[in-house]
Amino acid sequence: MKKTFLYFILIIFVSCGSKNTNAQNQISEQTDTIYQQINDTIKVIIIDNDTTWDNYWTQYKVDTTDVLNDTTFIYRRLGQAPHKIYIETNRKSKFYKNLDYIFDKKKNYRFEYYFERKQELLKENKDTFKVQKDFDLPEKWLPLYQFKDELYLYKPCDGMSLWGLLFNKMEYVYLFCEGATPVPYISFKKQSANEYVFEVQNIYLSDEEIRRVNIEIIDEQSKLTLFYFSDEDFFQFYIPLENAYLFDMIINESRNKEMEYEFKPTDVEKMKLKYKNLSKL
Repeated sequence: MKKTFLYFILIIFVSCGSKNTNAQNQISEQTDTIYQQINDTIKVIIIDNDTTWDNYWTQYKVDTTDVLNDTTFIYRRLGQAPHKIYIETNRKSKFYKNLDYIFDKKKNYRFEYYFERKQELLKENKDTFKVQKDFDLPEKWLPLYQFKDELYLYKPCDGMSLWGLLFNKMEYVYLFCEGATPVPYISFKKQSANEYVFEVQNIYLSDEEIRRVNIEIIDEQSKLTLFYFSDEDFFQFYIPLENAYLFDMIINESRNKEMEYEFKPTDVEKMKLKYKNLSKL
């Protein structure tokens, strides 16, 4: 009887018209709730088709992103376990204010090991960390990811998945989930006005003993830069922390840990051409 009653309510909500947008939204929300009660499922409202995790959620799909109250959702799930992935454009939001957390040596737990490891290296050789005269780059960098034809910052659902690059004139810092590990440079060279290359010990579990990093500045003013990591054969665009405001941010938000959004590989040449004059866009 209860199930039949819920079906009856659902039919009423779906069939009845509304006088205004607010009424339509209310009906939509109530219908979603009833749908969930009847089917004992969580309804997926939106999932973009331009994603590599199509096979993870397949019940509800559309071909474009959804815009609700001026917010563009890539994915949105209602119910008792809400989960949303959306594009943040408000530069005054908490997400932009907290961008420097990953580099905060006092607040970020990853740096607990950093100081211990650095002292160990200095005890072994006080001259371990030498100043690289060619270094004239920003120290803190945030990765950018391609979604459709734009580059975005990304705020992961799980803070353990938060990444960045940290290096200065004396050290390169590996930002692992378990902790931050500083290593000295083997070499650092400025090859031209917008190109650099450096080598450090590779402490990843890899066959390559040395990590060679090639740097190409794409836009001089904003310092939008393309990094190439030889040990991973991997390209990644980065932007200095102080210029992160130039990009919108994709937010993966949930009360529970969810899958991180899997971006498709970046079209490097296309993005280089598009953003070579970022400061003038």
